[in-house]
Amino acid sequence: MRSLFEWIRNAYEKKFCPCLRKMGMEKNSKFDSAFKRLMIFEGGHVIDERDAGGETKYGISKRSYPHLNIKSLTKKQAKEIYRTDWWEKYKYDKMATMCDGDYSEVAYRLFILAVNIGPKSAHKCLQRGLLACGEELDIDGIIGEQTKRLLLSNGHKIIYPFRSEAAGFYRALVAGRPELKPFLKGWLDRAYS
Repeated sequence: MRSLFEWIRNAYEKKFCPCLRKMGMEKNSKFDSAFKRLMIFEGGHVIDERDAGGETKYGISKRSYPHLNIKSLTKKQAKEIYRTDWWEKYKYDKMATMCDGDYSEVAYRLFILAVNIGPKSAHKCLQRGLLACGEELDIDGIIGEQTKRLLLSNGHKIIYPFRSEAAGFYRALVAGRPELKPFLKGWLDRAYS
C-alpha cells in the first residue's frame, strides 16, 4: 500500500516531469536528489582506523582516491566525483529515468548503498531482492538486461526486499568482523532509508 506522500510525489512527477525532460533538467535533478540523500549518511572529515577506507570526507576515501587531498575536498568536488565515478559510470542515471517514480527510488537506494559497500555487492543485494520477489536470475552483481527487465516487472515491490537484503549484508559483515559493530546502526539506517 502506497503512502499519501508517495501518491502525491507520483502525481507531481506525472504532471511536471514530462516538462522537465523536455527541458533536459530531469537527469540533473535526479542526481541532485540522490546526492542530497547520500549526504545524510556521509559526513565531514573523518579518520577512523576501523574504517577500511581510511581518511574520508563526504564519503570520499583516501584509499579510493589516493591522489586527492581529502582534508581540503569541497562538497562541490565530492558531488562531481559522485556524478561521474558513480551515478553515471554505473548508469544509475539511466535506471532513474527508465520510468517515473519507483525506478528513481531504486536508483537512489542503489547509488547510496554502492558508495558504501561497492557497486558489485550493492547490485547483488538488488538481485537477491528480486529473488525474494519470486524472480529467477543469476546473482552476478551486473545490472544487465535481465535485471532491468525484472525491475520493470516488479516496480515498487522491490524496495522492501532490497532494503532487507542490504540490512542482511551489513549484519553478516558484522557477524564475520565483530570489530565493525560500532558502524552497524549507521549502516542499518542507510539500508532501511
